[in-house]
Amino acid sequence: SSIINVTVADKSAPTTSISAPSTNPLKGQVSLTATANDTGGGTVSKVEFYAGTRKIGEDTTSPYSVTWNTADGNYPDNTYSLTTKAYDNATPANVGTSPAVNVVVENTDKTKPTAPTNFRSTSTSATSVNL
Repeated sequence: SSIINVTVADKSAPTTSISAPSTNPLKGQVSLTATANDTGGGTVSKVEFYAGTRKIGEDTTSPYSVTWNTADGNYPDNTYSLTTKAYDNATPANVGTSPAVNVVVENTDKTKPTAPTNFRSTSTSATSVNL
């Protein structure tokens, strides 16, 4: 009989998980990192980072990371669900989504100022008082 070549398609989605940040609350510029692996015979082509449904950014090389500017006006103080999506090099690409990691963004200073103490007058005039 003649030889028949068979191509096996990669149908396995890559796995991904968020490895940082690991502390709360988050403020300003925050580094997000993730791991991703493709055990289906291909390679990971990119990892996308999300806060809820809003895409923060993507990286195409391991270690996968992006900088999230939590103070850019798009992320008011609140709790956000971070996820990543890993794409492999299959055609069409298989996509794996990480488990969600909940983080708190807190850019607004919520610390009340302390009242000043030990006031004393150093001089006075008809129109001013120096403290």
